[in-house]
Amino acid sequence: FTLLEVLVALAVLSVATYVIMQLFMGSVGLGQADRSRRTAMALAEERMADISMRPGDYQWPDAADQLTELTPPGGESEGVASEATPPTTKPTYPQAGDREAGFYSRFSWKTFVRYADDAPPGTCEVTVVVNWEQDGRPQSVSLTSLLPRPKKEGQA
Repeated sequence: FTLLEVLVALAVLSVATYVIMQLFMGSVGLGQADRSRRTAMALAEERMADISMRPGDYQWPDAADQLTELTPPGGESEGVASEATPPTTKPTYPQAGDREAGFYSRFSWKTFVRYADDAPPGTCEVTVVVNWEQDGRPQSVSLTSLLPRPKKEGQA
């Protein structure tokens, strides 16, 4: 009976260890997904703030009844997050810095503008869409805001 008790105890311990490991791996996956979503939202907010602070640096379409791409400085229609500023704190070892740079390079964004008839006069609807891939599946976050419509040169 002692051998049988040891085998049953070992089986129970194995099942408990398996369940605990699955829970741990699930929580790690959720943490990574949450970090990616928070980073994507921060990048979208950063891009939206840049547009609102420096609208003259962007090439605005003359008419945009539907969503039209807004060309950022440099003429690239799509930005890559490696151009964005990752956290400024320096990692304690170089591999961590490389890992952070690799993490940020997974994100890209596009910016769209629409001059909506239903929007308040003098405003335009700007949408920033941040894309990345998580566990082999494409993910995206979008941020939409009404901003003052930029004035053309020569307008008062």
